[in-house]
Amino acid sequence: MEKVAYEEIEEVDKIIYHQQVPFTGVVEALYEDGKRYYHYSYKNGILHGPMKKWKSNGDLSHVVYYEDGKYIEMKFPHQYTKNEIENL
Repeated sequence: MEKVAYEEIEEVDKIIYHQQVPFTGVVEALYEDGKRYYHYSYKNGILHGPMKKWKSNGDLSHVVYYEDGKYIEMKFPHQYTKNEIENL
């Protein structure tokens, strides 16, 4: 799956574009120290799949699931096994 930096995308009318094409893949943002801040999953420019957010210490904060742009659910680390967190 393609991964691009947050700075490389553009939002037009609630659709995410990369190089003027609706984006499918993961948009990644980092903290200033280079650690993961969040990953957003998109399909044809619309939120689809997990949005993962990490705390500044590197621990997972939460995961929000979307399907075709619609919110499905939010899960927190205590709702996953250690193995599931490592594979997110």
